Amino acid sequence: MARPLRVAFPGAVYHLTSRGNRRQAIFRTDGGNYIADLSTGHIEDPHILDCELKKIPGLIENGLFLNLVNKVVVANDELADIITFR
Repeated sequence: MARPLRVAFPGAVYHLTSRGNRRQAIFRTDGGNYIADLSTGHIEDPHILDCELKKIPGLIENGLFLNLVNKVVVANDELADIITFR
């Protein structure tokens, strides 16, 4: 049975990526670290979230990738859209 999701901060939930559907071994990075998935919904201020995530002991990296790109491609089976900012 899967562990319940835990609240990391108001409005966000996270869980460790533990096993695949086939009850495989626990997922880890090449460095042996666990991978945690975080679901936040709309992020009002990603820079504040980035700072808060970096305060978590043991957290090595997050996937916000702030200030790295100025274009994002959003696509599905029917449509692709390029969003440009900055």
